[in-house]
Amino acid sequence: MKNDWVREKFSIFEQKTYINSCSYGALSTEVKQAFNDYLLDRDQDGALWPRWCELLEDLRSEVAGLLNASPDEIAITGSASNGVNSVASALDFTGSRNKIVTTDFEFPSVAQIWHAQEMQGATIHSVAARGGTIPRINFEQALDEQTQLVSLSQVCYRNGAAIDVNMIRDMARDRGAMVMLDSFQMIGTQSVDVKALDVDFLVGGFLKYLLGTAGVAFLYVKKDLLPGLNPTATGWFAQKDIHAMDIRANKPSDTARKFETGTPPVVNIYAALAANEALLR
Repeated sequence: MKNDWVREKFSIFEQKTYINSCSYGALSTEVKQAFNDYLLDRDQDGALWPRWCELLEDLRSEVAGLLNASPDEIAITGSASNGVNSVASALDFTGSRNKIVTTDFEFPSVAQIWHAQEMQGATIHSVAARGGTIPRINFEQALDEQTQLVSLSQVCYRNGAAIDVNMIRDMARDRGAMVMLDSFQMIGTQSVDVKALDVDFLVGGFLKYLLGTAGVAFLYVKKDLLPGLNPTATGWFAQKDIHAMDIRANKPSDTARKFETGTPPVVNIYAALAANEALLR
């Protein structure tokens, strides 16, 4: 069969029919080898910061290509939750526009992060589903002039329902609200183009349909928003100069790197690069 060469890359297929990629993708020989490459590098050279920083930037560029974004709009994170938390830390909930709109289709981590912002003054509203869909009227009733951001799951992790991103984005724009899209359950199965979607933020990761592993994810931040957003969740890899080691000040990057925090997930970056190469092939 024409796809046998693909199946041969996944040892688990020899024994199982694997249909759990919505939770964690099957492990390929390329990703296994990437883990071995990391261990070999550690054994031979110990700490390889120049190489690891290069790999981080390689992954940033590849994610940008995957999303039709600029590398300066991409933060590499340890999880989608890390990215959402960084965005949340950059938002101001002290004014009248303090409302976050989510939906019944959200992944628990994302919804929990927004509810945690209630301690910062945020008001959280979850748009109710009706059966396997969320009616348009429910969004129309939820979105108002107090809405600062609408948080959407592009595909629901429970039932596979896809959201009408364009419709809700336009509705949010009319009310002056930003849009964050969780594409974790979509990316790797279909094209995800942030320019066509015209969202403000997008999160995803490599452990599902991107064929990688847990512990490495990404955040897209629209370039126009970067100057006005300054996350308080930060770390040395969020700095303009990551090698400055300045303990007297916080000098964040001008790019989406400002949404990163501490030491990047080095071993998982090896795996993600190998997975992306295999996926593109």
